[in-house]
Amino acid sequence: MDHPDTFHRLIYELITAEHRSDAAREFAHYGGASDLVFFVLDREVGALITALGFPPTMPDASGWAKFVEDTAKSGSEAGALTYPLPGQTIHCLGRSTTRDAVVVFIGGEPRVDFIAQVIDVMPILRVLFQAEQAVLNANATTALARNATRQLRSQAASLEQARRMANSELIERHKAEEALRVNAAELERSNRDLQQFAGIVSHDLQEPLRMVSSYLGLIEMRYAPLLDDKAQEYIGLAISGSQRMSQLIKALLGYAQVGADERTMVPVPLEAVLIEAQGNLEARIVDTNASIQCTDLPSVKGDHVLLVQLFQNLLVNAIKFSRKGTAPVIRVTAVDQGSTWLISVADNGIGILPSDHSRIFGVFQRLHSRDAYEGCGIGLATCKRIMGRHGGHIAVASEVGVGSTFTLSFPKSGSW
Repeated sequence: MDHPDTFHRLIYELITAEHRSDAAREFAHYGGASDLVFFVLDREVGALITALGFPPTMPDASGWAKFVEDTAKSGSEAGALTYPLPGQTIHCLGRSTTRDAVVVFIGGEPRVDFIAQVIDVMPILRVLFQAEQAVLNANATTALARNATRQLRSQAASLEQARRMANSELIERHKAEEALRVNAAELERSNRDLQQFAGIVSHDLQEPLRMVSSYLGLIEMRYAPLLDDKAQEYIGLAISGSQRMSQLIKALLGYAQVGADERTMVPVPLEAVLIEAQGNLEARIVDTNASIQCTDLPSVKGDHVLLVQLFQNLLVNAIKFSRKGTAPVIRVTAVDQGSTWLISVADNGIGILPSDHSRIFGVFQRLHSRDAYEGCGIGLATCKRIMGRHGGHIAVASEVGVGSTFTLSFPKSGSW
C-alpha cells in the first residue's frame, strides 16, 4: 500500500519544481500512467491551454484541443492522441470537474484511486495554475504598457503630445483598477476553493484515519493475548502515527480557515477571551499545576473565536515548554502605547535561542524532537496569521533557561 505522504510529496514537487514537466512525469509514474498534462482556462484568450511548465504546444494541436474541450464539457474522455512526436499515438484519459481545468493521463494504466486523488486536488491546482498564468499575462501587459509609455514620453515635444501622454496614463490607471478588481474576484474565488478543499480534507482524510485508529484499537484489545511484544509495539506505533496525522490535519485546517472565512470584527474584551481559553485548558492547567496571572486587559476590535484560539495557543506553548521540575507561571499584561495596545504573554519556561526567534512563526517549524515535546509546529504560525487578520503583529523576546515573552500589538483604531 502506498504511503499517503508520497502523494502529498509529489503534489508539492509538482507545484514547486523548476522543471514541472519532469515532476509531472514522476507523479504520473507513481499513479500508473506514463505522463500527464494539466490544462487551464486562459481568460485572456478564452481557451484551455497547457499550464505553465508543461509543453506549450502539443503534436496535432487541433486533435488535442478538441479532446481537451470535449473533456471540459463531459468531465470524462478517452481516446488515442498524437504524443510525444508527430506520427506516434498513445491512449489517453481526460478528466475534469469544471470547464476551466482539465487533466490528461497519458499512456500506461493509471490507477482508479490515483485518478480520484488527482481530481480531489484539482480545485487547488486550478487556482494555482490560473494564478501563475494571470501573473504572466499581467507582466506581459505591464511590459508592453511601460514600453508604450516610454515611447510617448520620448516624442512629447508639444502640448498635444503631453495631452496624449496624460490620456494614456489615465487609460493605464483604469486598466490597473480593472485588473485589481479582477484579482480581488479571483482571490475571493480562491478563498471559496480553499474552504471547499478544507471540507474535502476534513471528510476524506479524517474519516479513514478514524477508522484505521479504531480498528487498530480493536485488534489491540481483542487479540492482545495472541500478539507478541513486537506486534503490539507495531500496533502502538501505527495508532500513534494515525493520531498525529489527525492532529496535523486539524491544525492545518485551523491555519487555512483563519484567512478563508469572512469575519465580522466587533469589540471583544480580552479578559473574557483569556478566561475562555483557560477553561478550554483546565485539565492541562491542573495537571501541570500551572499559574496564570493577568492584569486588567482592554477590549479590541476583533473576532472572538480567533482571539480565543490565539491565547489558547500561547498558553499551550507556555505550559508545554516549561522547565522540568518547575511549575509553569504565565503572566498576561497590557500596556497602552497611544495608537496600539501591547499585550504580553510571559512564561518561565525553557526559552528560545535568538537565532530561532523568527523561525518559530513558520509553518511546520519545530525546535525540538516530537519525542521531547508534542505538537505539529503550526501553533505559532496560526497565531501570526490571526494577528495579521486583526491588523497587528506578534513578536518574541526570550532568554534560554529563563523564559519567553510573546508581545501582541493590536491597533487602537476601531478599538474600545
